[in-house]
Amino acid sequence: MLHSVGPFENTGPIRPQVGTNTTYTLVLEVGNSTNTVNEGLVTFTLPRYVSMRELLAPQDANVSFDERSRVVSWDIGTINPGVGYTTSDKTLYLSLDYEPSLEHVNRAPELVQNITIRGVDSFTGTQVSDNTETLNTNLEQDPAFGFTSPQVRPE
Repeated sequence: MLHSVGPFENTGPIRPQVGTNTTYTLVLEVGNSTNTVNEGLVTFTLPRYVSMRELLAPQDANVSFDERSRVVSWDIGTINPGVGYTTSDKTLYLSLDYEPSLEHVNRAPELVQNITIRGVDSFTGTQVSDNTETLNTNLEQDPAFGFTSPQVRPE
């Protein structure tokens, strides 16, 4: 998760404040060390206080959002061996808008939940999958990282 760098200009305070939206750039990187994986799909859930903006890169990425379930899907398709090792990762940049509330004060709220990748190993024919940690407002990959839990704005 990025705020100070990335392909999109983010707005709002890097230390979120109640009553002021902050935008972030979600970075998803996919690699594959061995067999070709077909039907590659990454899914994750956005909490009710996070919305997806219309900015993504690459612009032709096959991304969809189900408003009812709040699940975002990135249809990657085929993931060749060596992606992320001998060649570049498959990477998606997606712009998110976070609206902090009083319940988030002095916490690091999750911005993206239940990140999962799955596909079919072309050699074995079996389903493969993996998941990763949730992402929150602690911007560990951002060079301007600091404690970023929302604060009540002074009156």
